[in-house]
Amino acid sequence: MAGLLVSTQVNRSRTALMMLLFLWVVMVLAVPKVSKIVAGKVRHVPSIQEVQAKKDAAITQFGVEEMEKQQEIIRKYLGELSSQEVQEMIYKAQQDTVVDRIKKMGQIQAEYDRKKTGQLRLATNISRLSPASVYTYAVTNLAGTGMDRQERFLTAARTY
Repeated sequence: MAGLLVSTQVNRSRTALMMLLFLWVVMVLAVPKVSKIVAGKVRHVPSIQEVQAKKDAAITQFGVEEMEKQQEIIRKYLGELSSQEVQEMIYKAQQDTVVDRIKKMGQIQAEYDRKKTGQLRLATNISRLSPASVYTYAVTNLAGTGMDRQERFLTAARTY
C-alpha cells in the first residue's frame, strides 16, 4: 500500500525505493522506541521516588495520629482504669492504626500500578504501528509470555 502511494508520487524508481527503505527503517526501528516516549508524555506516571515519598508522608501522618490517640487514651483513662486496661486500649488503637496504614499503602501502590499499566498499554498500542512490534507481540502472546503473563505473575506475587 505504501509502495503504491510512494511510487505514484515520485518520478524515479530509485527515489521511490529509497523513500520506502527509509519509511521501513523508521517504522521498524524508530516507532517502537518513540512509542514509550510518547506514552510517557501523554500519560504521566509518578516516579518510584514520588510514590515512596507519598507512602512516607502517609506513614508519618499515621504515626502522628497514633501518638495523639495514645496520649488521649492516657489522659482520659489513666486515673479511671488500671494500667493493664489502659495498655490494652493503647494496643487496640495501635492495631487499628496498623490496619489503616496497610490499607493506605495498598491504595497508593494500586494507584501507581494502575497508572503504570495504562502507560504501558498505550505505548504498546502506539508501537503496533510498526510491523516488527506487531510480530513481536503476536509471538509473545502465542508463547504465553506476553504482558498478560507478566500481570498474572505480579498479581500472584502480591497475593503471596
